[in-house]
Amino acid sequence: MTPFARRMLGGAASALAVCAVLLMADAVRDQSPAPTAFPASFPTGVTASDVSDELDALQRRMLAHLVEQAADGTPVPEICFAPGTPAHVIGAFYAAAMSSSRQLESFRLSTRWSTTASSGGGLQQGDPTTITWGIVPDGTSIAGFAGEPSAGSDLKAKFNTIYGSQATWQALIQQVFDRWGALTGARYVFESNDDGVALGTASGSLGTRADVRIGGHFIDGNSGVLAYNFFPNNGDMVLDSSDSFFSNTSGNSIRLRNVVSHEHGHGLGIAHVCPVNQTKLMEPFATTVFDGPQHDDILTGNRGYGDPNEHNDSAGAATNLGTLSNGTTSVTGVSIDDNADVDYYRFSVGDTARQVTVTLQPQGSTYLEGLQFGTGACSAGSSFDSLTLNDVGVALIGTNGSTVLVSANSGGAGSLETFGPFALSSATGPYYVRVFGGSNDTAQLYRVSLTIADIGAGAPGPVTNLMAAVTNFDVTFTWNAATGASSYRIEAGSAPGLADLTTVALGKALSFAATGPAGSYFVAVRGVSGAVVGPRSNEVNVVLPGGGCTPAPNPPSGLNFTVAGSTVTLNWVGSTGCPPTTYIIEAGSAPGLSDRGRFDTKSTATSIAVPGVPSGTYFVRVIGQNAFGASGPSNEVQVVVP
Repeated sequence: MTPFARRMLGGAASALAVCAVLLMADAVRDQSPAPTAFPASFPTGVTASDVSDELDALQRRMLAHLVEQAADGTPVPEICFAPGTPAHVIGAFYAAAMSSSRQLESFRLSTRWSTTASSGGGLQQGDPTTITWGIVPDGTSIAGFAGEPSAGSDLKAKFNTIYGSQATWQALIQQVFDRWGALTGARYVFESNDDGVALGTASGSLGTRADVRIGGHFIDGNSGVLAYNFFPNNGDMVLDSSDSFFSNTSGNSIRLRNVVSHEHGHGLGIAHVCPVNQTKLMEPFATTVFDGPQHDDILTGNRGYGDPNEHNDSAGAATNLGTLSNGTTSVTGVSIDDNADVDYYRFSVGDTARQVTVTLQPQGSTYLEGLQFGTGACSAGSSFDSLTLNDVGVALIGTNGSTVLVSANSGGAGSLETFGPFALSSATGPYYVRVFGGSNDTAQLYRVSLTIADIGAGAPGPVTNLMAAVTNFDVTFTWNAATGASSYRIEAGSAPGLADLTTVALGKALSFAATGPAGSYFVAVRGVSGAVVGPRSNEVNVVLPGGGCTPAPNPPSGLNFTVAGSTVTLNWVGSTGCPPTTYIIEAGSAPGLSDRGRFDTKSTATSIAVPGVPSGTYFVRVIGQNAFGASGPSNEVQVVVP
């Protein structure tokens, strides 16, 4: 079993999530005190009383309660700590929790959701799952699961004081669930009803309460504990509503969103991963230097719940790519979640004078990954290669949905697989591309690309020897010519194999110079011949230092709209500051919400026409985004479609 699979923890349905997160705040960004280093190990013979004399009265009472819970079998949480929490406080809580019989090293995959209010029971590894979420009414009973005094939830009142209205901060939490839903097969529906039953004690019920219920009350005030979360089949979350940590709303409330996103990672059944190097959301010591789930978190989520297109496991359930014109269409952010999983993609062409070239590229890299021990200490991790987990292959299936026309699976795990050009001269479609896994019972992220061209047009060969030279804030790329290429294009992504940041047509030049904002970029070059695009070159990772450019864009402004029938056209003034690489449109049924829709325009254009909008009233805003995060929202407009 792979490390990321082991992190999908096993245990009782009521087990409280492992949540010892010290938010390591960026000292420049949020001006927080530097976090106290956590000890590399904690002696196994230590008890809470050994260190309790160094704690204040409230902390001592919390520790005593934790020890009592462990003695009577009540689930004992590990806790999310604020920046600057002293090491002896963190160590004392771990010492109290060590008396629990729960063994953190016993990782099992079975702990993902097996039943939800919407999807019913019998859910297994890789199954897409609909999860409802909601906010509990103030006054809802919350026991002292972290040793704190029992008290009713006051989250709404406290957060309304910070944000002015529930719609504002609820929209931020909605962004968290939208992001997890865009990256995995977990689908989220807001449940507005809640019967007020004690938090952490009841399953979701449609129209009554959500699967994931979020509340908050006083835990220990400023500093110390921030939040904790249950594991499936209970995903309830408790925030310390009295901690001033959440009063800092900079970076589109990155503190609140990353805490909620991390906690819900536990609510999906994902455990902590080590070491602490600020590259993964689910590290025990989280960070605010990135926004939301990262590569390792996405990989683990895909293992448990499949990718966003699940279940597209047959020709009849294929993801429809539509009728493709000449050029390249790519599908990214998808995966095979085990050795039995297959993914189908359906497409057609405009006439029978077309050919297709299909390229399948596994996605991943090599990094350190390891376990968190029951003492709370992090292992150093071992080398983990997420590029070679599963030997994926690809096939072209005929219009009957079953006949294999051509396939490729010869390169071994981690290798690019490709075939074509293959003439589509017998029919315009539909044809099917089937991606399949090898013998390893594990997940593999991948990217699949289809290049359509006129029959007889040859695809360029691969670009080779791509190199990058960085000088201050500038970077120069050079590469060797590709056979048959009449021009080139360069692609930059936020992670290996992606082109989600920018794609630039370059002409015939064999070099390209650019100046970019600070950050890490994954860059590749392709040869182009007419409408036919060749395979990606080797990929280079370019890291540019800060140069006075604010990482996230400033909010767009001046949003306005026109309505013509069912087509809504939006126009706005683009983000200033560090330039965006895309804009995101949000639409809600009330101010500040995005429950009616949230989509990435995948463009830096400041106008978009959206056809076929159903009748209704929409509250719409636009957000700029780049590799470093999202801007705040633009002004909001109320759009009425007759």
